[in-house]
Amino acid sequence: MPQPIRFPSDEQSHPTIVEWWYLNGHVRDVAGGRYQFMTCLFKADPRRIKLPFFKFLPLKEAYFIHEIVTDLRTKRTYKTTIPLTLAHEESFHRPLLHVQAASWTLSETEQFHYVLKSPHLTLKLASQKPPLLENQTGYLDLKVKDTYYYSLSRLAAEGQITLGRQTIAVSGIAWLDHQWADCGWQPADDIWVWFSLQLKNNAEIVAFHYGGKTKTKLATASLPDGKLKTTRQVVLTPTGQPWESPKTGARYHLAWQINLPEFGAELTVKPLAQLQEMIFGPLNYWEGGLAVTGTFNRQPVTGDGFLELAGVPVAESRRKLFERELQQAVTFQAKRISHHWLNVARARLTRVGKLMQRP
Repeated sequence: MPQPIRFPSDEQSHPTIVEWWYLNGHVRDVAGGRYQFMTCLFKADPRRIKLPFFKFLPLKEAYFIHEIVTDLRTKRTYKTTIPLTLAHEESFHRPLLHVQAASWTLSETEQFHYVLKSPHLTLKLASQKPPLLENQTGYLDLKVKDTYYYSLSRLAAEGQITLGRQTIAVSGIAWLDHQWADCGWQPADDIWVWFSLQLKNNAEIVAFHYGGKTKTKLATASLPDGKLKTTRQVVLTPTGQPWESPKTGARYHLAWQINLPEFGAELTVKPLAQLQEMIFGPLNYWEGGLAVTGTFNRQPVTGDGFLELAGVPVAESRRKLFERELQQAVTFQAKRISHHWLNVARARLTRVGKLMQRP
């Protein structure tokens, strides 16, 4: 039987195969410059995640980090991928969420208020609404797997972004997802089209199609008063021509029509930038911001959003190259981690030896 999500305990880590803390956002500077960002900390059990060569890592938990920030004026993207790291020893030992891995930290100062520090971001985040529990329970049966999943769908964001040598004060709106599941990577099934939408009328929607042969369709809305509403009548239709990645050859549909009859919603979404592909060995996905127009509750609306496309085929001639590059990066990081902890152990033994020699 699925257990209900409880706060603040379920903001912490879970003993599952995979888990992530994901944030996206749209922010502006004082001159009106616009920026979008995605940053995510992933936690995985290397023995069971079913990613190539991860099972050989002598770790119970492995972390990796993906981040992309885009200047929407210049369309220049700033990406960071940390293929392997460990959580700092203080992570998940406070009453409220605190996790630190490499240069990525998410620390809760009071319930649903956070400080995010990452390679390009230093932001204070304050939730303006109660959590959005996907499927209204936070539990999803996707036929081929199940998962727990909640969002903080309207976070006031204020702080700084760092692009190269430039640090820029910004403010805007962000979104946080926390998801955990006891299943590994399933290439035949891990195919999805996912949207997070933040409408100007203070409503938010998460909508997706998930799966290969067996598909699940779901949308959950946080209404302006914070009440939740869920529908499985979800029609996601790509429009226009797909964008082809020059790196992978994958063809991504970036413009969509979203129809949710039970919400009185007909929404058109278009990408704000195209070069938003993330590559992680055998995994590739497109992750970028959207402009939203249309109707919700049969009333005109506009808004901001994010789109994630996963499971889009890569040109076979290039896949092995990306797998080899990731394997080399993970192997290098694993050696650095082993060397670090060997030095820590030696230093501790030296201290203990000196203490034992005291009269």
